[in-house]
Amino acid sequence: LRSSIGGFVDSLPVFREIFPDKPSHKLETLVQDTMGMTYNAHSALEDVKALQSLVLHHKVSDDIMLKHSFGVEFVVSSIEIKTKTDTLISTLTPLSLCISDYMLKKIAKSGLSYDHLRLATERGGMEGLQNVLGEKMDNGSLRVTKNRTVIGKIYDHFCSIKQ
Repeated sequence: LRSSIGGFVDSLPVFREIFPDKPSHKLETLVQDTMGMTYNAHSALEDVKALQSLVLHHKVSDDIMLKHSFGVEFVVSSIEIKTKTDTLISTLTPLSLCISDYMLKKIAKSGLSYDHLRLATERGGMEGLQNVLGEKMDNGSLRVTKNRTVIGKIYDHFCSIKQ
């Protein structure tokens, strides 16, 4: 399959660039507003035909298309990251009563599981948890957070299950 697909183009930023003043960049709206046509929207085949008509009608340049394109490897990598993140989020569900879903996702995206956090707490207490969650990454960003409230809630969770 990878050998037969060259890549993908995200049409939303393409049309945002071409029509910056339009209030809506929905395919159905653009086809109606710029070409005066209607079609059976949300039918996959009809959507593709409408998208092709829109691109050809407005002579969208290769440069614009390339600017908003991405390869197969990016898609494969994104799917693998999403799968790993979803798996890690499922391990973090015991923390869902004490921290937000946003923070759970951030922890999972960083590659940490519930067991990682438990071990950090067991081995280093509050400081161990702070070190793991507040670690500086190669790009200079924080791994997860240095927020004392969030770290305290996670720490309290592990302390409460110890008893």
